[in-house]
Amino acid sequence: MKEPLTIDEILSYMEEVSQKRMVLPPSKYLDLVEKLNALRGDEDDRLIELHQEYAQVKVENLNQGKSAAVAEAIAKASDKYKAYKKQEARCERITEFIRIEKIRSRLKDTEFNNY
Repeated sequence: MKEPLTIDEILSYMEEVSQKRMVLPPSKYLDLVEKLNALRGDEDDRLIELHQEYAQVKVENLNQGKSAAVAEAIAKASDKYKAYKKQEARCERITEFIRIEKIRSRLKDTEFNNY
């Protein structure tokens, strides 16, 4: 398989590694985590943009004289809120993946050193 270059490729590659129970050296795990961490900035930027779009829906409704509760309900029912929450969950999954891979790398390093 070619070297994964995007977040989606990295996550897909690691899913394949996990499903096939492939063994990778600790350095490979760390390389993938480093790439993910570097690419994470774009995902964070997208999250911020989507949050702003969602907030703008709320402000538009407030400006129309709707109460804060109604404006919030309308904003949360919007596609912009849905996109924002999906991106937020994606960022959380990436963060958790990075944490897991760091632990896996330490465990594999210990395992390799014991042989």
